[in-house]
Order: sequence, then structure tokens, then C-alpha cells
Amino acid sequence: MQDAHVLLPDTKACLSTLPTTVSRLAYFAVFDGHGGARASHFTAEHLHHTLALKFPKVETENLDKLVKKCLLDTFRQTDEDFLKKASSQ
Repeated sequence: MQDAHVLLPDTKACLSTLPTTVSRLAYFAVFDGHGGARASHFTAEHLHHTLALKFPKVETENLDKLVKKCLLDTFRQTDEDFLKKASSQ
């Protein structure tokens, strides 16, 4: 099986602070390893940690927009990190 998954029903272990408007945050992900297991396993190990680093920590009226930007930045960063690792090996 080349797929990988991560189940975090409560992300308090990863996210040290959340905006007060967010009472609870869960993270569930399935990664398709259709080209091999390396990318799906790398993403399963790293994506939620990168997301935690980039997740908004301040109160704002535009939290939805910040979360969307955070997700896009996280996907890009994880992709770049994997490609860098893959090209060095």
C-alpha cells in the first residue's frame, strides 16, 4: 500500500496557540501514493507540522482568508521541501 494517512482529532499537541475564535481544530488527511510511497509518507510526516507553524495565531476578522492562505502556503512549502529532499537523493 502506497497511501498514507494522519488522524489528529485534536491538534493541541501541534498548535501551541489558536485564535480565541477557534475552540477546537481537527486534522484528518489521506495522501495518495500513486507514484510511490515516498511522497505520501513524507507529506504525512511533515504537512501538519508545517501547517502548525504557519497557522494564524492572532485575532482577526479575516480568519477565513488567513486560513486559506495558510493552507496554500503549507502545501507549497511541503511540496518544495519534498522536491528538495528527493532531488538530493
